[in-house]
Amino acid sequence: MKDVDATLDFRINWTRWLPEESVIVASEWIVDDTLVEVTSVHNDQRATILVRGGVVGQRPLITNRITTSDGLVDDRTIRLKITQH
Repeated sequence: MKDVDATLDFRINWTRWLPEESVIVASEWIVDDTLVEVTSVHNDQRATILVRGGVVGQRPLITNRITTSDGLVDDRTIRLKITQH
């Protein structure tokens, strides 16, 4: 859940999926139009995004697409629930 007025970070840990010796070399976030990407970062095994906004009652998606040092590409999607507290 994310409050409509909150700015929060969401993280995907890719450790279990990454092949041994492979690391993340690129990370892209695809964000629903109702959200704003404030910033994003990644390291060898994790990707993090800071988002704000949303529309109360909606369930927007944020998707992380990574590329690894081995040339593999994969996505993971998080569905948020926007609330008003």
